[in-house]
Amino acid sequence: ETSSPPTSSISLPKFDVICATDCLFITWLHEHLIAALEELLNEDHGVAIFAFAIHAAYSKAKDVWAFVDKVKAYHRQGDSSPVFDVETLPSVQLTPPKKGMPDEQGLVHTLRVTKL
Repeated sequence: ETSSPPTSSISLPKFDVICATDCLFITWLHEHLIAALEELLNEDHGVAIFAFAIHAAYSKAKDVWAFVDKVKAYHRQGDSSPVFDVETLPSVQLTPPKKGMPDEQGLVHTLRVTKL
């Protein structure tokens, strides 16, 4: 179960939409990324879109996909209500970026994370 860190006294701008690509392979920063979403997304159903491919040289698929469960489990301190809804959108197979790369490196996955 993941809970939010204490809030800072700095007032940051809020965004209706945040787009992030190719960052979920940095699995050791998932919790920080989720906390940033809570801080930066508009309270009125802000949305974050994540597009990514699995790069086995950097992270295992199961560790990257664990981001979904971490987002679903995230809650504010002292409140067990979920903060986000997560939807996995259809994946799209593109040509891998370099000749000889495995097809999975061209398989683009997309997540939509909505603030509740």
